[in-house]
Formats: sequence, C-alpha cells, structure tokens
Amino acid sequence: MGDDQKDGVRVEHIDGKWAVQIVEDGVTTQQLFDNEEFARSFAAGQSIRLNLNQSDGRAIPRF
Repeated sequence: MGDDQKDGVRVEHIDGKWAVQIVEDGVTTQQLFDNEEFARSFAAGQSIRLNLNQSDGRAIPRF
C-alpha cells in the first residue's frame, strides 16, 4: 500500500489475524482482530466515517 493512494478500507487475513487497513489523507493505519466479523464490522464503520459509501448502490471503494 502506497501513501499516495486515495482514502480506502481493506480487510485482509494475515498470519491468523484479520487486519483492517485504512488509508486516510494518504496515511495508512492498521487494526488487527482475532474475529473476522468484528474486523468487517469495524471496516464498515470506517468506510462510513470516511464517506466511502456510494449513493448509486455500487460497492464501497476498496484499494
């Protein structure tokens, strides 16, 4: 993930953990979770916070 990317949220399974990676204003942060459902819920909340929801019904942008 490069720091030049647009805002976005991604969920990945890494080394037995669920990582939520968030890019905001070019800065990437990561939160780790043991539970996939918790990770996806957190990611959905971050997508809403970053206003990544599409009003036309398309999927939330991912990077």
